[in-house]
Amino acid sequence: MAFQRDYVLRLIEMMGEFFRKLKKITRGAERHLALNIACREQCGMSLDAALALSDETLEQLLPPRGLLILSELLYLRARTMDLHPMDRDGVLLRTLRLLSSLYAEEALCAERSPRLKELMQACAADLTEEDYLRCARFFLAGDYLEDCEDAIFNGLELARDPADAIAQGKEMLESMLLLPDSTLIPAGMPREDVFSALNDLEAWEIR
Repeated sequence: MAFQRDYVLRLIEMMGEFFRKLKKITRGAERHLALNIACREQCGMSLDAALALSDETLEQLLPPRGLLILSELLYLRARTMDLHPMDRDGVLLRTLRLLSSLYAEEALCAERSPRLKELMQACAADLTEEDYLRCARFFLAGDYLEDCEDAIFNGLELARDPADAIAQGKEMLESMLLLPDSTLIPAGMPREDVFSALNDLEAWEIR
């Protein structure tokens, strides 16, 4: 069942309350324990156990709700724990990948696209073609259309198989043309800009 907007907002509020509680905990070990307990209660495993599994395994094991909550808890780990910068970057990258895997959840995408943009900026040096294209789909579902376009072309810059990246980009841009101008213009992608982006993809295809 797709997430409803009210559910997404309630969950975001719940995680905000948990974040405020974490900030009141002064000892790192106690914060670590609180994160592990919350993850076990909500996802059926501790946060440490989740970190030991691959993203692909987690996507197979957990339903969308579990993936969303896990992404939120990983984000809180990165933002509240005293981690080595490389460890923090790794946790943020995993947060991005779990969150962007939920691109089919339109209500979530609409509410969490700003978070995904923040994560992309933090992880820019480590993003892959696949990361960018999944983020593009997330932005598309959330009507963050200009960010979708940017992610498509950033992914194409890294593409090992430009033909596949171009095909995915065309699919996403063409789906924008089905949207009304009342959606396109506030999202920074008036119809003429969508056509221009499609022309850029075609030019890339014949390089």
